[in-house]
Amino acid sequence: SDKEIYSFEASKELRIKIVGKRSCIGYLRESDEIRQSCIANESSNGSNRSQCPDCAIEENRAACIRCRGISCANPSRARYCDLPHALYLAAFNSDLIKVGVAFFERRRVRIDRQGASTAMFVAKGNGRDIRMLENQIKESGVPDKVSAKRKLDLLFDNPKEEQLFDSLEKSYDKVKGLLDTKGCESLNPAEYYSSAARFTDEVPFLT
Repeated sequence: SDKEIYSFEASKELRIKIVGKRSCIGYLRESDEIRQSCIANESSNGSNRSQCPDCAIEENRAACIRCRGISCANPSRARYCDLPHALYLAAFNSDLIKVGVAFFERRRVRIDRQGASTAMFVAKGNGRDIRMLENQIKESGVPDKVSAKRKLDLLFDNPKEEQLFDSLEKSYDKVKGLLDTKGCESLNPAEYYSSAARFTDEVPFLT
């Protein structure tokens, strides 16, 4: 059916009911990291996993997600690690900053999908070196994960952009001494990005 747009005020209560079976999200194509439709066109077998077995095998990213850049546990995707990656600091609100890694050409898309309001891209390098740098920054006290529940809690927080930039600058000052490591190029000046998917007082919902 045709989609309709409705305006929803942030102060109102919203209840969402998910109907039907849990569907597989497909897989990321290795050549360009663009998501493809499910190979088998099926559900994720009623489990808590987001992919069916066929797509999980095709994507073959589990070991990469856990990678810290020290040694490769997924040789079939090693070529991907030779491509440029970006290290970013993402702001979900003025008190919550996370560090993360993105394929350089799709770094802004990554921020949109993370649900962050604003981000700062601070370094560039191959996947292995950037992963090692990410782990160093994590060990310095900047988290590398934000739970889905926490993101939902902040959904309508809508902080002012200058507050987010100030928080990112403070986090950057704490970690910039780590950025010029072997194999990584510090982006100077750092590249700011504000997500186009920002929530305001009225949020359009597609149904």
